[in-house]
Amino acid sequence: MMDLDNLALFLRIVERRGLAVAGRELGLSPASVSEKLAGLEAYYGATLLTRTTRAISLTDEGRVLAEGARRFLSYRRII
Repeated sequence: MMDLDNLALFLRIVERRGLAVAGRELGLSPASVSEKLAGLEAYYGATLLTRTTRAISLTDEGRVLAEGARRFLSYRRII
């Protein structure tokens, strides 16, 4: 089952352009953030981000998920 908190974390990673930054904002260790991202990638069966030591970038699958997640999560906040 999809964990909406992990989906929100994924968006935070994308918006902040980094796992460590997103983790610090949410009080999570970099290892925890990485583990949660790996869980999302396993759930969707796709690599969502390309990571280097200096930068992250969205894959095509990650871009689609980020766009859908933004719409979905913003809709859920309205209700």
